[in-house]
Amino acid sequence: MFSRAVSAGLPVTIIRPGIVVGHTKTGAAHTTDYAAAIIAAFARMREYVAADGHFDLSPVDMVARATVLLSLQSSSKDLRVFHLVDAGRVRVREVGQVAAGQEGRGLSVAEFRASMTKRLGSGVAANGAESLRSLGSFLDNDSFFTMEQSYRSEATVASLRQLGLDWQCDATACVRGIVAFLEQSTAQEESNQ
Repeated sequence: MFSRAVSAGLPVTIIRPGIVVGHTKTGAAHTTDYAAAIIAAFARMREYVAADGHFDLSPVDMVARATVLLSLQSSSKDLRVFHLVDAGRVRVREVGQVAAGQEGRGLSVAEFRASMTKRLGSGVAANGAESLRSLGSFLDNDSFFTMEQSYRSEATVASLRQLGLDWQCDATACVRGIVAFLEQSTAQEESNQ
């Protein structure tokens, strides 16, 4: 399909974000998305998966701005592919350490899964249990926590700089913002009940 469009002389731009996460300033995120759910689980449980896989974060506001800028520059008759991920590499364990806080405990995927299942079964996780339940099938796949970065973004970062957008994501600040947003959302839900 893309090659036919390019052959017909149409501009084609493919935008490939990594794991789309909350807003860089507000932390606002869809609370049932798996990235927000896993960050919420780390924060609520004060436990995290201590794995070295990469978490390719793409804050939603940066993805939106980059998509608009790159789409407006689509005068080229070539197929253009942009990988919208932070040039820095953040590991799952680093995301977990930030989300779970200083008292957080690093676990293997199997230990984390068992701890989460136990909490759900005992009712300990009543606060935010739905987001934890939604992780059940997701946690059956260990590869998420061990995968190497699949995107290379250096060329995209250079293209965005030329367009006036500096693609920089402070992963620590981004995760802290998401945790704060999720805690605020949970507190608001509880006060509405």
